[in-house]
Amino acid sequence: FRKALDAFRRDDLRAARLAALNLRDTPPVAAAAEHLLGLIDCREGALEEGIGHLRRAVELDGANPGFRLMLARALVDAGRGAEALAIAEAPTGAAAQHPDPWRVRAEAAASAGDSAAAAEAWGRVAALAPGDWQAWTNAGNALAMLGRWGEAGDALAEAVKLNPAERPIRRNLVSALAQAGRFDEVVLEVETLLAADPEDGTARMLLARALSELGRHQDSLDQYDEAVSRALARNERDPGAALLDLARRQSDRTIDAEMVKSIAALLERTNRLEAVDALLPAAGRAGIAPGQLANAAAGAALRRGDPERAKALLDSAESTDAVYHYRLRAKTEDALGNPAAAFAAATAMNRAVEDHDGWRRKAADYRARIRAMQD
Repeated sequence: FRKALDAFRRDDLRAARLAALNLRDTPPVAAAAEHLLGLIDCREGALEEGIGHLRRAVELDGANPGFRLMLARALVDAGRGAEALAIAEAPTGAAAQHPDPWRVRAEAAASAGDSAAAAEAWGRVAALAPGDWQAWTNAGNALAMLGRWGEAGDALAEAVKLNPAERPIRRNLVSALAQAGRFDEVVLEVETLLAADPEDGTARMLLARALSELGRHQDSLDQYDEAVSRALARNERDPGAALLDLARRQSDRTIDAEMVKSIAALLERTNRLEAVDALLPAAGRAGIAPGQLANAAAGAALRRGDPERAKALLDSAESTDAVYHYRLRAKTEDALGNPAAAFAAATAMNRAVEDHDGWRRKAADYRARIRAMQD
């Protein structure tokens, strides 16, 4: 067997194969010979044949952890994740104190689509090899798949500390922190992204959203405005595509409809009507229903002096921003000469303001204190 192994290490695969074939029926080394034949086949690209040899090695010597790990890895490479996960059992005893068995199990779990097993295994790898930024990254991503956003943020933060230049990791960290409601941290991480690349429109949009969540509304609008201005300047020939790119998720490159709505509202509020005109059809081609952007379209129509069209658009709106919707409806009804309807819309707008009842209580208290001062 030593002769076969030495040939394999010299990359003389023909000699290694011949020597291993002669040992397949020799009980003390039969399992090792099958294992070596499997490695030779895998190296030569004959993956299925290699898996057959590796599986026979496990059948002959199931107690050998190295045999099981190599079979699991080959199954992962073949896209047979469920089989790989069954082979790469969670290690116990002394083996559980080494990262490699956990790493193979993590890769198998990811291939099988088992995010819970992947999160546990990558977490074990990271704990046993705390300097492994890829383990922290994979643990964070697996936790994110489970919706465990706080833990995902913690794991990805460790990855960023170890590899601060890797922008995709920091982006995933930002997403996890935002989902966990940790917006102060989001701001700090996005500012780091923008310091390295001020033209990163997606990062600037994330910053704008975080600032809005923190109640820093003017700062948020300023960042939205800068992101839009830079995007339009970069791609004057296709402004609709440039604006949609600002709302593209980094994880899967799909369009974030809520972000598109924010962009459309900003364009309308800043009177960039040509940009609104470019964005609406581009959004439609991306699968966003017209009703989702009807508020911005109505605002643009109203600015162009067409309150009838604005009203029709508002009637079709699928609105999640009630304040914006009723503000436009109040202005539209006023332009149409319907003061009662305008007043009703303005009242609805006020009631839609966050903590409306709180503001009413503050107002009543303020009026009471003013009367006391007058007395």
